[in-house]
Amino acid sequence: MNSSQTSGTNIATVYMPLLACYEPTPTATAPKSYYKAARDVAAACEAALHKVTLTLSSSGWTAILCVKDSEQERRGEEGQRVVEQTYKIIAYKDDVPPTP
Repeated sequence: MNSSQTSGTNIATVYMPLLACYEPTPTATAPKSYYKAARDVAAACEAALHKVTLTLSSSGWTAILCVKDSEQERRGEEGQRVVEQTYKIIAYKDDVPPTP
């Protein structure tokens, strides 16, 4: 988490990685369907999170925005394919006590 403070308000930026992994077996009848399933999961995550205002219950923080920061496809340590998305969440917390 990166944070800063401006006029009594804390502002935080959190980066959240999401991974969709797929590993077709050598005997898989349709190995490309594994790839499609992982891409479908990544697309569903993007639809649910990209450019969305989030509610952070009971944490004291208010999320302003969640945006997809990056996406890459890579090989995992055991040879599986991984679709990795990173989301940036910007939030604030007002630490100034209310004026009576």
